[in-house]
Amino acid sequence: MLRLKPAKRIFTKPPGQLVILFTPKPFVVLSVFFCFFLILESCAPGRPRLVYPLSDRTVVSTDGHLRLRVPDGWFVPEDGETSPGLLVWLVKEDYSATMGLMEIRADERLRKEVKAAGLEVLAQLSFSLKQGREPTAKLLRAPEVFRLNRRNFWSYEYTSDDGATTVRTVVFDTGKRFYELTAILNARKLPLAIRPIFNAQQAILQTMEW
Repeated sequence: MLRLKPAKRIFTKPPGQLVILFTPKPFVVLSVFFCFFLILESCAPGRPRLVYPLSDRTVVSTDGHLRLRVPDGWFVPEDGETSPGLLVWLVKEDYSATMGLMEIRADERLRKEVKAAGLEVLAQLSFSLKQGREPTAKLLRAPEVFRLNRRNFWSYEYTSDDGATTVRTVVFDTGKRFYELTAILNARKLPLAIRPIFNAQQAILQTMEW
């Protein structure tokens, strides 16, 4: 409840009628503003909800630039030959989903474009590269931005087999290199498992170190 104090008295005509103006105390105004800001933040579009537990095990990308925690119920395959080009490869224990970390190699022109227009350019490039490899790929969710630990990330979702498999890719910039972390799930067989898989992806991103 706001505690108000009289600011001043104003007499109006006819005499005898009293109008009292109230002004809230400064600390009350700041408290209300801060609470309102938190409400807006919690309702922001694309804001992730991190509800997936992580194990104590960590893995370092093969380029040595990133360190991430392995989600509970996931493992790192020993045979890296089955995942060419991946810097980190994670597989769910029931083999219903996988995640892979890759570097998006950039020349000076791309770096200038990203610096000028933001990471959305990188997300668009990432999807166009996938379309080049998979001509049937189509967007399920257009690229959108979200923030973790005061850093911007861009994500998009797509399918290349009419929804049988759902793929979510997140692109980000470490300041030195561009990366994408992609989660792949058999959505038709496990439609209710999509959100937990994506939550695991978000949890990895939130705790990732570079």
